[in-house]
Amino acid sequence: MHKKKFCSDVLLKCYLVLLALCAQSHCALWAEDVQNPSAAAPEFAQGKKDFEKRKYKDALKHFQAATKFGSRNTSIQYYLALAAYSSGDFSTFKRAMSRVVVMNDAYSGVGKQALEMVSKRSGAKPYCALTNGSVVRFVKSKMPIKIFISQGWMLPGNYGGNNPTTGVLQLMKQKNFWSTLPHDPSYHGNYHGCAMQGLHAWDWARSEGILDYQIVQSPQGADVLVFWCPKLQQGNIGNVVLTGYTSDLNLPNEHKVIIQLVTGGGESGDDSGRIALMATHEFGHCWGLGSHSANPSDVMYSVPAKSGVSENDRLTLRALYDIAPDVRK
Repeated sequence: MHKKKFCSDVLLKCYLVLLALCAQSHCALWAEDVQNPSAAAPEFAQGKKDFEKRKYKDALKHFQAATKFGSRNTSIQYYLALAAYSSGDFSTFKRAMSRVVVMNDAYSGVGKQALEMVSKRSGAKPYCALTNGSVVRFVKSKMPIKIFISQGWMLPGNYGGNNPTTGVLQLMKQKNFWSTLPHDPSYHGNYHGCAMQGLHAWDWARSEGILDYQIVQSPQGADVLVFWCPKLQQGNIGNVVLTGYTSDLNLPNEHKVIIQLVTGGGESGDDSGRIALMATHEFGHCWGLGSHSANPSDVMYSVPAKSGVSENDRLTLRALYDIAPDVRK
């Protein structure tokens, strides 16, 4: 009992230091789940009172109620994790602390401290999921996500092998766009199956009710479009070799994700295994995992070596879909 007290005190002291680094909460601009700070405030306040009295189970209930209205509030999620840990609810601790990691920079401030805590106490290593500083993901009202995987089609002109702009969405509205697309000469017929394999690596998220998606046979109306290219126009960033692009493109009342998978120009023969791995990684970006993991064992590592979705990948995606997005797909 004294040991649990000590752990709680240490965790709280660490958190109070972090409040100086992260005093503000994160409010969603577009949220599927309703963000209501005024409704979250009394539950959070009561939870803190119970926490200070070491009534951790009571505090846990209030913090859980507060997260329903303030899922993007770092302070609420952090206190929820502390109360859960002190109550012996280690599953909730891991999930809540992972949310803190997902919506913050994992290399500094509260995100770094949260990652160290959850890693030390559970062995898990979730990672930041921000896309250019924002939480971007699909929402339930837009599911099932419609996915079209082309049979070797390339984007036209400078869009092919490049990170496309919203200009390509305007081109897609032209009458003859789809009938005049070039074909990647190094595309193999079995590569379509490799892309499907990459998609199916995320089927566990469908089973858990996080995602819902379906393959469609026509590109018109698809939310996600998969194209191919022999190589990327910008093949390297630093020491990272790029093998695909995932681009979130927005127009008013329209959002599409374009994935380009690199066939390699036929230089290395049949690259089925690499393409399946690459597809798994790019679909992770598609769901909203906008940053890379620092762990080589994760499929969302910058240059993944393992095709399976790791427990860290799973935990990060779960945490991402627990919180309200800034931009919803």
